[in-house]
Amino acid sequence: MLAAKAESVPLTESQQRSSFFRQSGWLMIANIGGGMMMWAVHFLSKAIGPSEYGVFGVLLAVVMLVPNMPLQMVLAHQTAQGLARRKEQQLAGMIRLALIGTFALWLVGAAVVAIFHRQILAKWGISNPVGFWLTLLAVLGALWQPIFWGVLQGAQNFLWWGLSMIINGI
Repeated sequence: MLAAKAESVPLTESQQRSSFFRQSGWLMIANIGGGMMMWAVHFLSKAIGPSEYGVFGVLLAVVMLVPNMPLQMVLAHQTAQGLARRKEQQLAGMIRLALIGTFALWLVGAAVVAIFHRQILAKWGISNPVGFWLTLLAVLGALWQPIFWGVLQGAQNFLWWGLSMIINGI
């Protein structure tokens, strides 16, 4: 059974320009909103005290130092290419492979951290290990975030990409 092809109506130059400015404006607003939420976290210092806030800063730095930007760029390119060539099944397989691969990488890292957690906690001067284990989960999120953002970017789904930026800031 053959699938019916949908005809796309080409946009005029003014419609293209309007769409571009609307989408880029939304992403700018989303980045500013997410950044404001990330900035607001520093008000925690008054609630938790300087020593615990220092530990929080160290654990936050661990999450932020995950080198994930190249993964987002690759997935954005592959998603755009897969959708343009109508190879959605191949694209879905690649996304699954990226998720499984990054999970396996995280699992190996988590096992190493679990083995040496006492030494790490002592070296970093962390008295309450709950934040340490939550940071380990946040690292998994930092590994998966560029996969989802790359897919949203490649599919040009800027509404959900922008909303996820704001949620990430929160």
